[in-house]
Amino acid sequence: MATALTDIFGSEICVAAQPWIHHRNYTAFPGANGLLGMWMGTRGYPLIISGRLRATGASYAVARATLQTGINALSYLPGWLPGDYSFAGTTYNSIVFDSIRLISDNTGKTFHMTASYVYVDFVCQARSLI
Repeated sequence: MATALTDIFGSEICVAAQPWIHHRNYTAFPGANGLLGMWMGTRGYPLIISGRLRATGASYAVARATLQTGINALSYLPGWLPGDYSFAGTTYNSIVFDSIRLISDNTGKTFHMTASYVYVDFVCQARSLI
């Protein structure tokens, strides 16, 4: 059974599967012009998950601390074993998470405050092993 990506990242995400990565090995031989190319098969495909994480609290400090706790939990994603994940009716098989990165705005701020919540934007790089 696949785990919903919205259960991990919340409902404000976009998921984009990139094209398959193909690996080719090139070799040259002494005295021969040109290259020998050997197709080594596929190396899975990148899965890009982007979105916004939010938290509320009685004050900015409380909301930011709550949000930071959630971000800290997500930082363990690269240590998870491969798994099946779903989003919007599509299942992505044998996925591992490579990295998660918070996005800064043009002034360098990462955490943003509105009247009722604190939020950060993020991009997570994942990869299918199949």
